[in-house]
Amino acid sequence: MVNFSPINCPNERREYNQKLEKLLNDNFRYTRKVNAHVLYNFMSPTNRLGEYDFILFVDIPFEKGNYYRVLNKIYLNTLAIAVRRFEEPEIIDADDECFYTEDGSWEYRAEIESDRQALRSYVYDNIPNVKHFDIALVYLVNAPNCSKQIQNNYLHFNKEINLGKIIFDAIVLTQNKDGVAANCISYQDKETPNDWSDFISRFIDIADEHTQQGILTKRK
Repeated sequence: MVNFSPINCPNERREYNQKLEKLLNDNFRYTRKVNAHVLYNFMSPTNRLGEYDFILFVDIPFEKGNYYRVLNKIYLNTLAIAVRRFEEPEIIDADDECFYTEDGSWEYRAEIESDRQALRSYVYDNIPNVKHFDIALVYLVNAPNCSKQIQNNYLHFNKEINLGKIIFDAIVLTQNKDGVAANCISYQDKETPNDWSDFISRFIDIADEHTQQGILTKRK
């Protein structure tokens, strides 16, 4: 059962929000308790490429019999996924590294990694006591003048969003060194509880200060 809590939900996103809630419930249907928070139309505080379509935060409370597991060994604790959506009619071809136009190429895979690292650094620089933070970043690209379709762990190109695959790939990406759990947040002070809700509130507050987006006033 997913406790789905949109942090904000603009009117134009309400239909999509309902679809996202259904996708989450379908994906976590065998997990007893899941907390999911979504932040729509989030202006990047790192000033890279403008707006995220949404950022999804997932938390599996550490309770007996409550777990989500992939590959029979990796358990999900906390997860952060940022999604960018682009409409790119100038793209005429694509592969696992680049987009191609009549004028040249765009190394999107390197850009995705740079964007992800910028978000991680932003957290380390602005939220005290964070020892480890990780986030998965996915691009959803529609290129009407390119017939190719690509779906991998960082790109859905001319494909509908596959939330189950995105979550699977994000868990694998953010697993710890022992390869047994995906936990996107830990603190330097071991006495500090890994409170995902508190982290999300801090993240939003600081982003509000830096972007003046007014997220807090737009909450559902």
